[in-house]
Amino acid sequence: MQVIFLQTVKGKGQKGQVKEVSDGYARNFLIPQGIAAPATPTGLKNAQEAHIQAAKEEKAEIERLMQAAARLNAQQLEFSLKSDAKGSVFGSVSADMIKKALQEGGLDLKGKGEAMLPHPIKEFGEHKVEVKFPKGITASVAVIVRPQSRP
Repeated sequence: MQVIFLQTVKGKGQKGQVKEVSDGYARNFLIPQGIAAPATPTGLKNAQEAHIQAAKEEKAEIERLMQAAARLNAQQLEFSLKSDAKGSVFGSVSADMIKKALQEGGLDLKGKGEAMLPHPIKEFGEHKVEVKFPKGITASVAVIVRPQSRP
């Protein structure tokens, strides 16, 4: 029996996929659980329309992520850290601090971007930090760490 998967089932089928499964599996499990629907002509047409809509949405999401990455490449973040008279740094700049600064600067990552920082930044100067987005899109932001001015 041919069914249209309404949800992804690991090892069986992806959401929107039309696949041949055994009659018993379809009638006794997939259809009653709402995981799949019979592949009727109307159902196939609806599945094809849903697939086209999902492709459009994914293309729009990729475009949005590319625009966010382009804005991020042109951005600089500045942090001030305390230091002693010798120039030793007290504190560090973490990936969470960078993400928070980006959100305050108007780039809302909504959990989609992640600053790839192997360890917190503990040195003054300019550092390039890579930010990874879904769909393989990456960007880099300049992080400038300066000594905090003393009163």
